[in-house]
Amino acid sequence: MVASDPNSAKLLKPFLEGKDLKKWRQESRKLWLIYIPKGRVQIDAFPAIKKWLLPFKKALEKRATKQEWFELQQAQEAYSPHFGKTKIAYPHFNQEPNFGLETAGAFSNDKSYIIPTDDLFLLAYLNSSVGWFYLSNLAPAVRGGFHELRVQYVEQLPIPSPAKSVKDNIVKTTDALLTTYAAMQKKQRDFARRIPDLCPSGAGPALSSKLKEWWRLVDFASFRAEVKKVYKADIPLSERSDWEDWFQNDKAAIAAYASDILEHEARIDHLVYGMFKLTPEEIKLIDTAI
Repeated sequence: MVASDPNSAKLLKPFLEGKDLKKWRQESRKLWLIYIPKGRVQIDAFPAIKKWLLPFKKALEKRATKQEWFELQQAQEAYSPHFGKTKIAYPHFNQEPNFGLETAGAFSNDKSYIIPTDDLFLLAYLNSSVGWFYLSNLAPAVRGGFHELRVQYVEQLPIPSPAKSVKDNIVKTTDALLTTYAAMQKKQRDFARRIPDLCPSGAGPALSSKLKEWWRLVDFASFRAEVKKVYKADIPLSERSDWEDWFQNDKAAIAAYASDILEHEARIDHLVYGMFKLTPEEIKLIDTAI
């Protein structure tokens, strides 16, 4: 209701939590932030927003700081122009480098950080084996092999100044990688979007975690079994062959995309190793450590 109202939509911002930020990419759950800084909005001018928030009014009025019940407690207006632009975004907790180029102008919570730049060279370096070796040794470790990449640690990462040809090569490779990732994610989404068509009743239950990541299923038989488990019905015999072809072809295409991404990442690592003039022994040390 709120998102469909043109006037109320002015206050809505795409929203990502730290767990939505991944290496090279984001996995949006279609969340929205109602962005209302203190003293900026007359709530009666946005009836859909007001109606949406009214059930929470009593709880909102109990917050510690002084603001209108519908206003954000800490809107962080100084940072909002940077959130609205393309930037590098990454989460607080990381088991691997999870720096991605965020292009939708999404806002995020306090378990994530942004670097206000669209520099593909920097993005590649942050996601490289050398970058992660440095950061994972600098940032404190927590349970489960995670590291807290607070701003004060990331800011200490030394940024090299390579020859123009090397930098251009890294940027070109990163651009190709991001294009490949976008194509792969589209293929994943397009197939997942059609899976609910298999529900006999039309509006069925939400996709299971296995169906959301259908390409990870071993084969079509596994996909068919999961569909039957979720929708309590088998894929109709008249459609089964088409679905099997579609599943196998798209799964193979995604595997090919994933292979290309690994090649791009290896190319970036090779260029970064060369940028630092690392010896084979030093490269082996880094690869073993991470």
